[in-house]
Amino acid sequence: MVQGSSDVSSLIDEVSSAFDALLSRNEAGAKLGPSPLNIYKAANLLYQLHQEPKLDQISQQTQQAFDMIIASMSDEYLSSLLQDILEAFTSLVQKAQKSLLDLTLQPNKRSLKDDLEKDLSKCFAALKPLQIVFGYKLGNTSKENMSETKKRCCRIGYQDILCVHLAFLYDTACQIESATKIQNVILNIFSATLTHGLLLPMQSDIENEDDNIQKVMDLIQQISSEQGQSSTCLGDLLLYQKQQTFIPQHEYFETMIETIFTSQVHAQKDYINLMLSSCPTSSVKPVEVKKPDSKVSSKPIKTKKISAMTRLVQQVQSVFGDIYGEGYIEAALACYNLDPEETTAALLELQTSPHNSNIHPRLKKLDPKLPSSRKDRLEELMNDDNQEKKVASKIQKAYLHQIEKDQEQEAYLLESAMGGLAEYNDDYDDQYDGVGGGEDGVGGLDGGLYDVDLEAIKTYNRITKGMEEERLFWEENRNTNRRQSRNNNSSGKKKNKNEHESNGNDDEEEDGTSGEKKYRGPDKGKGGRTIGPDGRYLPFPKSKKKGGGNKNQGQANVQQSSKNDADNNNSGNSQKKKGNDKKDASKEMSKIQKRRKNDNKAKIGNHHRKERALKKTAM
Repeated sequence: MVQGSSDVSSLIDEVSSAFDALLSRNEAGAKLGPSPLNIYKAANLLYQLHQEPKLDQISQQTQQAFDMIIASMSDEYLSSLLQDILEAFTSLVQKAQKSLLDLTLQPNKRSLKDDLEKDLSKCFAALKPLQIVFGYKLGNTSKENMSETKKRCCRIGYQDILCVHLAFLYDTACQIESATKIQNVILNIFSATLTHGLLLPMQSDIENEDDNIQKVMDLIQQISSEQGQSSTCLGDLLLYQKQQTFIPQHEYFETMIETIFTSQVHAQKDYINLMLSSCPTSSVKPVEVKKPDSKVSSKPIKTKKISAMTRLVQQVQSVFGDIYGEGYIEAALACYNLDPEETTAALLELQTSPHNSNIHPRLKKLDPKLPSSRKDRLEELMNDDNQEKKVASKIQKAYLHQIEKDQEQEAYLLESAMGGLAEYNDDYDDQYDGVGGGEDGVGGLDGGLYDVDLEAIKTYNRITKGMEEERLFWEENRNTNRRQSRNNNSSGKKKNKNEHESNGNDDEEEDGTSGEKKYRGPDKGKGGRTIGPDGRYLPFPKSKKKGGGNKNQGQANVQQSSKNDADNNNSGNSQKKKGNDKKDASKEMSKIQKRRKNDNKAKIGNHHRKERALKKTAM
């Protein structure tokens, strides 16, 4: 602030000399273009004039003169001039960022703290002339909040890096109690630059709408990634625009996103609105920073280094806010190779279509509120290293228990739908016969139709559909190389025995046979002896002729004769006489029965020979 009439007069002299430098001429009398340093000095002095209420009229006139000087420059010259000013401002901010990083690594070093304060003071001082060049008007803004000259400077000199540096300085200023005025300066420049430097030029460029909205998304993501989840610049910017009367409603950041871009990019618009709505705002009381002359504690302070995983988690969490826990985001990053953009797209797709097959299955099983198992937030957990791990383990156990409970419920519903509970209950229960019906007790027959559990039917249908899909899958992938067609035997050639045995199962399935065993002759043991039904060897059949042939030949003849008898019996010849029952009975007898009959016939005949002879003589 300027105090006293002497200070005011000296300030006016400095402003006049600065403007004389802007309108300098060379030896030939030609006007020289103002240098970036001259513009910077003139803008700085003009800012001081606006801060003095007594010089309001002078400041307005000086502002008009300054705007006329800027308007007289060509676009090319003005672009190079603004670029030089912004490069100088960028170097100051980068130096302050380096000092802050050094102080984070060595917090007890007093010299580093002094260096940081000096660098920040230079950055804050450089913001004041930038408000004259890019920001909204100061002082009386009842007529117009933004001159055409400032709109032109915003349009020509806009750079994304300027917005990123403004966000860094704002978050740093929020930690200083006496930097409230600087915060307003930063938000003034930030709002004007975004409105007139980034968004309004896109309004006439409809052909490149996709690229333009992607540029806005990249800027928001860059600010969120570099400043982290705790950045309040974007959130406070939205509040600042609504609180200031000199900013019209149609220039609000959220309103311009809706009006400038069409419905063809509605997905990107929803994504930007989601990111903006999740941006945090600063608290009422900013965090107090210790003064330089405060006593330095001899006890070393534990510093917490921000890991790469923490930065990635904060970048993704800045989009969704408290919707997902840090542990869930860590798992999502692990599923998508630590790519924050792909992870963010997957989580957005998970919100719109949870059953999409493109989403990693692990994300569907985990609890979305799963906290991080890492020991990063020591202050929030009251220096208890294991507290967060215990909470994560407890939540995960509860989630697994819920999954197990759901599986048991599904099994119960499936069993109920399939009728498994009454599978072996064959007894008819007539306890409720005639109950709930009319006079004859018939009306209660349909009472059970409305007692069917719909959830059980749904579960049964889903499980059955899955089983059918699995069956079709294995049916389609079945190996058919060993299957043989039904007409392979049409050539009349005999197949190899081993080949027939190996393909026996497939032949039965294709031919549709019942699988009955074909009769291929009696079972034989060692030496060619025939095995009977009782498992014992049958005796060799007796030869009808004395000394005729060997035993094997006789046995073969008996087998051949029995086979012919069986064939004749199965043929069902109708020409035989019906009265010959004994022959028919003898043909139906087995080999063992025939042998026993012959043996018993001989014994009985020899035993009763004398009795028969006596009977004949007696007659």
